Amino acid sequence: MKRALVILISILILGCSEEDNSDIRQYDLQVDENATLKVSECLDIKETAFELCLDFVEDSRCPTGVVCIWEGDAVVGLSLKSATVEKDFLLHTNENFPQDTLIDGLKIVLLNVSPYPETPENIMQDDYSVALSISGR
Repeated sequence: MKRALVILISILILGCSEEDNSDIRQYDLQVDENATLKVSECLDIKETAFELCLDFVEDSRCPTGVVCIWEGDAVVGLSLKSATVEKDFLLHTNENFPQDTLIDGLKIVLLNVSPYPETPENIMQDDYSVALSISGR
């Protein structure tokens, strides 16, 4: 019974925390300007009401030094947030899937996902960075 009470209190304390783990940087939006984000990092896009966040990277690209039948794909999970709306979307490195999107007048294009996988390396989420082109308005 005491253990259940301790678990419940721990959940309540962690659930009530208002700490945001994302690192927010100011970003001046220029037409065709590039930006780099790391996982859990957000950009405040000035002159708009939006913040762009990199939520995750799922990487299944063929590692360097390996012969693969398919080149693979890195999927990038992003969210575009304002005070009233949050839009989640995916962009891909493989040209057979969407590499860009247009949301509320902002065109967001995936340029690169780093680092590129090498065998037998296991890349952690914190190690990924994504290069994006942001244009519009």
